[in-house]
Amino acid sequence: MVELGATGEAARDYAEAYEARYSRRDLASAIHLYRKSMVSHPISPEAGHAVAQFQNIVRSVVPARDLPDAKAELALACLERAT
Repeated sequence: MVELGATGEAARDYAEAYEARYSRRDLASAIHLYRKSMVSHPISPEAGHAVAQFQNIVRSVVPARDLPDAKAELALACLERAT
């Protein structure tokens, strides 16, 4: 059962991120706020929406040619932390 307070908080967090992105055009703040929403409310519908919005921002900001290198660096960093 989902607690109604948590649902309302997830909706507020997502709305704040959405406002940063679309109303203020502040992509840096939107990225931070979407990440906060995903971490704070991982099983909420808003988390799924935040993931999609976050990925859209990444695709709009990071050149496609740079994504494979960035993903490889991230994977290597994760592997190093795991050992």
